[in-house]
Amino acid sequence: GKKFQQTEGLFMAKVRFSGGANGVMYLGTGERLPLITLAQWNGKRVAVGVRTAKGTETTGKQVVLQGMNAGKWLIYSVMVTAKEIAWYVNNQEVLRVPNTTKNTAFYPAVATFLPDQAKAATGKVEVDWVKAYTYLTI
Repeated sequence: GKKFQQTEGLFMAKVRFSGGANGVMYLGTGERLPLITLAQWNGKRVAVGVRTAKGTETTGKQVVLQGMNAGKWLIYSVMVTAKEIAWYVNNQEVLRVPNTTKNTAFYPAVATFLPDQAKAATGKVEVDWVKAYTYLTI
């Protein structure tokens, strides 16, 4: 089959999290890193950010969103340009960082996971829709 991946553009997803399980809507590459998180739910809070590798070290920036009701449908967006990566929730900017993932092709993905030392819990990651747009140069 065909694969969808792009290096720059706008990625959007309407997502709702519930319960105590960990879930994430992210932009992946097929490798462990780099990874751009549209929204990561830890059972209590939502975070957004980016993780990259510098040698054998994992680096990046992550911010926990305050006052977000993850139990409601929210639109999480990431704008990736050659210079920056910016995150939005319901069109409100929540984080902007320099792009250290330059020329990396990403695809949208969703997962649930169990962190080290955690006990299993019940929860859901519901995705209503996912959209990806490229830049149009005229």
